Amino acid sequence: MQGKTKCRTHGGASTGPKTQAGKDAIRRAHFKHGEQTLEAKAARSAKDAEMQSLEDIMHVMNMTSAKRTRGRKALGYVPIKTFEEARRWIYLDLLKKHEAEKNAKA
Repeated sequence: MQGKTKCRTHGGASTGPKTQAGKDAIRRAHFKHGEQTLEAKAARSAKDAEMQSLEDIMHVMNMTSAKRTRGRKALGYVPIKTFEEARRWIYLDLLKKHEAEKNAKA
């Protein structure tokens, strides 16, 4: 019943593909460009979480008086509410960058 939204016999809505092959076929059919791949979404979400953490740090350190960004927070975002949490986040971020540089040279 390709192209139909209701079952011809029962009139119920389609419940979608059940097998992995069917799910992959749907994913390929809806693929238009590389901006919405799972990898691209994960990278964008990680960058959004980082930006939200930086905004928290700015507010904790009284570097801004602007209102906080509204809306849904990114996957992986952990609120930073104290100066110690901000210090720990900055230290871990610098450590990650240092490890990435070390691995790139190796």
